[in-house]
Amino acid sequence: MPNDSAKTVFRASQASRRGGEIICRMARNRIELEGPSVFYLEGNVAI
Repeated sequence: MPNDSAKTVFRASQASRRGGEIICRMARNRIELEGPSVFYLEGNVAI
């Protein structure tokens, strides 16, 4: 089935006891994520 949807903004909900919500927005060649967050880790990743 071809994807002919013109939607560029999607809302997603986390289905768990803790819950959560995020907004996903397609912007040119990027995906933007929007929603509440909690800073819990800082570090470096080497690839």
